[in-house]
Amino acid sequence: MVGGGRNDIIETGSRSRWGGLIVAGALLVLVGIPVVGVIKSRGEAEPPLPRTTLTSPTSAGPTREYRPNYLVPDSKTDDGRKVVEVTFPDGTRARLSYPAGLDMAEFGVRPVIGVRVEKAGRLYRLVAPLPGESEAEAGQDMLRSLTSNVSLWAKSPVRGRGYIMMFDFGSWSMALSDPVRGGPTFDQRMDLAKRIRGKVDKKGYLVLRASGPVELARPGDLLGSITLGPQLWFGGGTRPLIVLAPVPKCGDDLPVPPSVGARRYNAIDCKGGVMVAVAASDGYTDRLLRGLRIELL
Repeated sequence: MVGGGRNDIIETGSRSRWGGLIVAGALLVLVGIPVVGVIKSRGEAEPPLPRTTLTSPTSAGPTREYRPNYLVPDSKTDDGRKVVEVTFPDGTRARLSYPAGLDMAEFGVRPVIGVRVEKAGRLYRLVAPLPGESEAEAGQDMLRSLTSNVSLWAKSPVRGRGYIMMFDFGSWSMALSDPVRGGPTFDQRMDLAKRIRGKVDKKGYLVLRASGPVELARPGDLLGSITLGPQLWFGGGTRPLIVLAPVPKCGDDLPVPPSVGARRYNAIDCKGGVMVAVAASDGYTDRLLRGLRIELL
């Protein structure tokens, strides 16, 4: 672990001390809404630690790199239809087929999945933000490198109190942003940093694994009414957003994901055991839901 620096934070409750170097980064907005679940009581209360404040830096480190954080997958055309094989972040594979003119693969695809720090505990969302590692915001503090591939950053005041954990897995950057109320303790952050592992497969997809006590959300896992199992997001930003998520017993009662529902025109359907949620123009959305076929492999 990289040692402390000029800026120290002690979290209240059971959180511990962090320090590190200040760096600057490019400000781009993460697509999606952080969510939390109900945390299981640990039974024993840990003694509170004293409060401290963030001290001012005397120097700045290198800037965070803007690196588009999505994969444009290989596709082939067969009888006027595009065929694409995809891999979800839990390793689940599927074959997509859709009318060639819809250009779904060209929008780019990125992984999203929920994680628990402990069995039946609080759910957090791990997402590949479109701007990549520059998701760490301009003027905010890189507090510490938790491991060789995980760093901790302060949130922008505009986005509320708390922190962003940035995970680097090969060419992919993944962000875990604290929810509005609370966040992992220091020990839980270290578990997340050490026990989530990622491997990029031959086609460029990121596949994640976790070891106890950390768990990845399973297909169909919900936080309230929000699907947090393994997902793939196509597009986003100024492009249409298409969310795919394997859901056992996928049916008409599924709610629209917040990342899709926040847009003006959206719709949801089930295709071959996979939830398909689309936010785009009404014409594109209707054509995609009519023409998309999905086969789990």
